Amino acid sequence: MNRSALLLLGFSLACLASTVACGDEDSPTTATAPAQPSVAGPPSLITIQVADNSFAPSNLTVPRGTKVTWGWSGQNPHSVKGNWQDAPLESPQMTGKGSFAFTFEADGTFEYQCGVHGAAMSGKVTVKP
Repeated sequence: MNRSALLLLGFSLACLASTVACGDEDSPTTATAPAQPSVAGPPSLITIQVADNSFAPSNLTVPRGTKVTWGWSGQNPHSVKGNWQDAPLESPQMTGKGSFAFTFEADGTFEYQCGVHGAAMSGKVTVKP
């Protein structure tokens, strides 16, 4: 091969490499980002305040896997009492400071009340997927 042919071949290869690496202005290029892993966060943590004669909030909707904590703050004795999935659920009776937690692993509705004050102090947790 003569020198002109070699130069032409080198120039052609350089142009080809440039087009492959950088793209041609006339041809569309698409880039795909690497797939991101799906990361599930920890289940939510919700606190219901147990004050004198009320639960706040008294009605709550949470996703399955949520840990609900009842936190006492009042001066009168209270407890959380109800049935979840046909099993009795009851906290100890507490006054002032204290807490009781339960993680809701199945869908459904949990209606509860204070074991001391009955239906006059009640609440509901609805669990959805």
